[in-house]
Amino acid sequence: MLFEDEVIERLRIMEYEVYAIREYNKLKNYLALNPQSIVFVTPNDMLTPVGWRKLISVVEDESASFGPVDVGVIMHKMNESAERLLMTGIKCACGSMHFEDGHDVLFQQIVRALDACKAHGLRRNVRASCMNDKTAEVYCMKNTRMLRFKMIDISSAAIATKFPAHLAGEIFESMLIPDARINMRRSYVNASLKISAIKQVGDNLLVIFEYGVGTVPDSMKKIREYVGELLSQNLEASIVGMPVDKTDYNKKEA
Repeated sequence: MLFEDEVIERLRIMEYEVYAIREYNKLKNYLALNPQSIVFVTPNDMLTPVGWRKLISVVEDESASFGPVDVGVIMHKMNESAERLLMTGIKCACGSMHFEDGHDVLFQQIVRALDACKAHGLRRNVRASCMNDKTAEVYCMKNTRMLRFKMIDISSAAIATKFPAHLAGEIFESMLIPDARINMRRSYVNASLKISAIKQVGDNLLVIFEYGVGTVPDSMKKIREYVGELLSQNLEASIVGMPVDKTDYNKKEA
């Protein structure tokens, strides 16, 4: 968990879309639905060094299935022969790294590799759909009235919500809400929000909130964690029903 807290969280602050996948036999399914991804492999005892090398080779070579994939390896210290067995014959465009170098060094190496691969894409902020979270709402008080906004999606920059059109008189663009509550499944955070846009869509209003300066860093951290959790759950749901990879990568070569 330290790697996720100290490296992945920092990558999310920089608006990289990051997933932690723990089952290697589902990797090809994820890549088939998300072509031209970048994969950092962390070899463990699920496969032998040769087995990991074979898997990496397949990922690097099956461009017809999921487009070109750049791969990096983040490994724990292993003996020289095992590392040679792992690394021989793979392209490893994102390089090899070692956990023993420390999280700061790892973070810097990963960012350099991601930037070299132009990983940021066209989106300024990574956002996640909230439509499957029935608890996802923004609450605020106006005088003595509680206003509730159903969240559509969320990022570390803004929240898209829907609000009943017949209550349009209760809100306006540039409206400041210094003490809003954002519900996120099992938890909530308090935040300072500002309405940046309102647009009527059918019987509802599309209301966009931006975070105000009064939103504390701890609340933003929890929001980023929630975005990451939603993205991971949506990614996992996308491959339900797809067959897992049954290749025996540990099988000895003839």
